Amino acid sequence: MSCACINAGFCHKNGRQNVELAMNIIFSRRQDVRPIVEECNQDVAPAPVETFTAVLLCYREKLPFKTTFPE
Repeated sequence: MSCACINAGFCHKNGRQNVELAMNIIFSRRQDVRPIVEECNQDVAPAPVETFTAVLLCYREKLPFKTTFPE
């Protein structure tokens, strides 16, 4: 999942999210969550996949709605 995120341009190689792209595409209708997206993107772990996981877990904890991935 981390590699797919990087390949799609939504994440950087260090595991952090491309906030601008996320806000323009994923959260385009919810600009009010930008502070949360930026806050979650600050969690930096030793390995990129751990950072990616930390960002997703932060979203689960702090966003006012549930995030899912299309099948």
